[in-house]
Amino acid sequence: MKKSDIFINSIIDSPKRYFVASLVFIFIFLAGLLNFDAWFSNRIWFDESHEVSKSLNIYEEIFHNIDGILIGVERKEKNQVTDNFQEIDSISEEIELVKHIASVESISRASSIETRNDDIFIDALSSFEHSEELNLKISDQSEYFKHLINNDKNFTQILVRLNSGQDLSEEYSKILKDLNSRLSKFSEYNFHLLGSVPSNDAFREMAFQDNLLIPFSAVFILLFLIYFFRSIIIVFLPIVLSIVTINMSLGFMSYCGIEYNNILAAIPGVLLAICLADAIHIISNLFLEFENNSFEDSLRISMRDNLLPTLLTSISTVISFYSISLTEIAPVKHLGWIISFGTMTAWILSFTFLCPLIIFFKKHITSARQMKTFDFMPFVKMVSRFKYMICVVFSILIFISIYASSKLIVDSDPLSYFKETNEFRKSLKYVSDKMKIDRNVDLIVDTGVADGVKDPELLRKVKKVVEYIQKKEKVTNTTSVLDVLERMTEVLGTNKKIPNTPKEVAELLFLYELNSTPELQDELFDSSKRYLKLRIFWKIKNSSESKKEILDIQNFAKSLDIDSFIGGDFIIFINIVDKIVNTLMISLGTAAVFVFLLVLFVFKDFKTALIAMLPNFVPITFAGFLVHINGLFLDIGTSMIATVTLGIAIDDTIHFVTKYVSGMKIYNDTFKAIEHSFKKCSMALIQTTIVLFFGFGVFIFADFLPNHNFGYLTAICILMALITDLFLLPAILFILDKDSKRASKV
Repeated sequence: MKKSDIFINSIIDSPKRYFVASLVFIFIFLAGLLNFDAWFSNRIWFDESHEVSKSLNIYEEIFHNIDGILIGVERKEKNQVTDNFQEIDSISEEIELVKHIASVESISRASSIETRNDDIFIDALSSFEHSEELNLKISDQSEYFKHLINNDKNFTQILVRLNSGQDLSEEYSKILKDLNSRLSKFSEYNFHLLGSVPSNDAFREMAFQDNLLIPFSAVFILLFLIYFFRSIIIVFLPIVLSIVTINMSLGFMSYCGIEYNNILAAIPGVLLAICLADAIHIISNLFLEFENNSFEDSLRISMRDNLLPTLLTSISTVISFYSISLTEIAPVKHLGWIISFGTMTAWILSFTFLCPLIIFFKKHITSARQMKTFDFMPFVKMVSRFKYMICVVFSILIFISIYASSKLIVDSDPLSYFKETNEFRKSLKYVSDKMKIDRNVDLIVDTGVADGVKDPELLRKVKKVVEYIQKKEKVTNTTSVLDVLERMTEVLGTNKKIPNTPKEVAELLFLYELNSTPELQDELFDSSKRYLKLRIFWKIKNSSESKKEILDIQNFAKSLDIDSFIGGDFIIFINIVDKIVNTLMISLGTAAVFVFLLVLFVFKDFKTALIAMLPNFVPITFAGFLVHINGLFLDIGTSMIATVTLGIAIDDTIHFVTKYVSGMKIYNDTFKAIEHSFKKCSMALIQTTIVLFFGFGVFIFADFLPNHNFGYLTAICILMALITDLFLLPAILFILDKDSKRASKV
C-alpha cells in the first residue's frame, strides 16, 4: 500500500485524532494574534538594515525629525490672507499647543530683512499693521516667501515639524485629532492637511477600510458555492477553513515581528480565495463519486485523486508568492512570506482539519442534493474541430500582449496611491494647484568640515547649482541659506550678493540665528554648519522623472566639486522605483524556472512539461497588456501580477494535464482522455476560478490603489488562465498527440 493511501485511510479511520492535532496546530499560531501590531510610516518600505533606512537615520541625526504636516490655509470668503494677517499668527500659535509639535513655520512667522540707519533689521511680518505695507514687503521679497504664500496672496501654507528623537507614528491619529480640534476654532477658514503625518494616517484608515471588503467577498463566495453544492454545511466548512488559515497567517506574521500595513492588507482577501481552492477540489470530487460509491469510499477516492495535485498546485502558488519576496521592498517581501505560509497551511488543514469535519457532518452532506453534471462531449468536439484556429487566435493575443508590455513605463507616485475621490488626494491636488507646486525634494550639500557653510567660495558654487536648478522648466522655487545671505547683502547695498570672507558670512548667519528658532535653522543648515540644505519645489509628480532630474542636478554639482546627497523621505520613493524592475524580473524568472521544474517532476516528460507550460504564457503576457490599456505604470502593485498569475494559473493546468494523463492510461485515446479530463476536473476548475476571481476582484473597491490594481487585474488574468486551459490547452494536446499510442506512454 502506498504511503499516501496509508495517510488517507488513517484520516478516515481516526478523524478525531487528526482533528485534535489540527486544533493544537491552529491554536499555536492563533496565539500570535495577541502580539498583532500595525505600523503606518514611510519607513515600512525598507528594513532597518537596508541602506535606504540607514541614509534616513543619518539624515535625521543631522536635521532631526523628518515627520511633518503641511497645512493649506485660505479664508472662506476668498479674500487675501494679508487682510487678516494676525489671524494667521493666531492659528500658528494654536498649532504650537498640539503635543509633539516642535516648530511651526508660517508666513506670519516669516521675517522681512531690511536696513535702517546702516543697520540690518530682521522683523517678523506680523509686526506690520497695515495690509498694504505687508503686501509690499511680501512682493518685494516674493522669491523668499514663495513656498509659504501664493502669488495671489489668497492661499498660504503652514509648515509643521514634529519632535525629533522618537518614532511618533503611533501618535499620528492623536496628533491630527488634536490639531483638527484646534483648527475648528477658526470657522472662517478652510484647512487642507498634507505631509507625512496625514498621509501615513490616511494609509492606516485605508488599510482597515479595505479589510471591510473581505466579509462581502466571503458572503458572495458562500452564496455562489451554496448554489453549486446545494448544501449550507458543505459550503460553510471550507469558509471556516479559510477564516482559520487567514488568522493563523496573521499570527505567523506577528511571530515574525512583521507589523501590519497597507500592502499586507491584501492578505485576507488573497488567502480567502487560495484557501478555498483545495477544499473545492476535494468537495467537488466527493460529490462526483457519490453516484457509484459509499460516502467513505467517495471521500477516500477524492482525497487520493487530489492529494498530489493539490500539493503540487499549492507548491506552485508558494513558488509564485515566495519569488515576489525576493525583493528589497519590505512589505512585498513580507506579503510573499505570509501568503506562502498560508497556502501550505491551507493545504495541510484541507486534509487534516476539513476532511475530518466532512466525516463529522456525514449525515448532512449525504442528504444534500447532488451536484449537477454536464456533458462535455460537444465542447470537446468543438475544440477538436477548431484546434488550429484556437492556437492562431491565442498566438495573436500573445503577440499583442508582448508588444503592449514592451511599452510599459516603470514609475511610482506614492502620494497618488489614493483614489481621486479620497479626501487626502483631493486636498493634495487643491493645494498643488494653488501653490503651483507638486512635490519638493531636499538636496543636502556636504561641505566636509564644521562651519563649511561659511565658506564664500563654496556658497558661490552652490549659487551656480541653484541657478542651474531654476532654469529647469518644472522648477517653481528653491530655498536655501543663500536666500537669507543675499537678502541681507542686498539691503546693505553691497555689490556682492555673497560676502567675500568667512567672517562676513559668519556675522550675517549669527544675526539670522538671533532672530530665528533652531527648528527654522534646520531648514537651512545643521547645528555644526557642515551641511547645507537646498530645497527644490517643482511641478513633478512621479518618482521616475523626479529621480532623473535630481541625478542631473547632482551630476552638475559634482562637476563643481560639490558633494551632495538626497535628504528626507524622497530617497525612499526613488529607491522603490529602482527595485520595481528587479522585483518583476527576479520574481517572474524565479517562478518560471521553478514552476517548470515542478511540472517536469510531475509528468516526468520534458515535452509534456512544455505542453503544460505553454498555455500559461497567455495570462502572463496578458497581464502586461492589461496594465498598458489601463494607462498604468509598473509599480508596486502591478509588478506582482504576472508572477502571482503564473503560480495560480499553473494550478489549473496541473489538474487538467494530470487527469488527461490518467485518461490516456485508461482509454489510450486522445479525444476520450481530454473528455475524461473535462469530466473529472473542469467544474472544479470553473468553481475555483470564480472563487479566485471574486477573492482578488473584490479589491476593485479598495481605496489603496496598489492593492486595487493588483487585485482586479490579477482577477482578470486568472479568468484568462481558465479560458486558456479550457480552449488552448486541449487544442495543443489535439495537435501534438495525434498518435494516441505515443501519448499513452507519457
